[in-house]
Amino acid sequence: GAVVAAGHGNRRGGPYEALLLRFKPDGALDHSFGSASRGAHERGKVGEPLALLAGHGRYFMLIRNYGLALRVFGAGGREGPSLARVPGVPRARFDGTAVTLDRGDLILAWTPGLGAGEVRLQRYRVR
Repeated sequence: GAVVAAGHGNRRGGPYEALLLRFKPDGALDHSFGSASRGAHERGKVGEPLALLAGHGRYFMLIRNYGLALRVFGAGGREGPSLARVPGVPRARFDGTAVTLDRGDLILAWTPGLGAGEVRLQRYRVR
């Protein structure tokens, strides 16, 4: 089957973007899915993906960067609704992250910064 992967890269010297890509069984990039389906003028969001989970017909990408730390994509690879208004989703740079799906919930663990001496956990119900 196809392989879905998260990565980061830039186009023509622009900022590095978080990318969601799908590769066909023969190894070719699927240009109809995710970041590969955007036009050359469209920009993604800056970030470095740390983890990608698939579940509930969606993809959840955990990103290290300034800004929203968790992004959701639909089964077709298009970015879904923003989680910016979901309480507990980190909005500032963070390090030391982990994410998992557990019995229908997405669990996010992170430290708010280098040397912070704490780990924060947040559980989100996936609907």
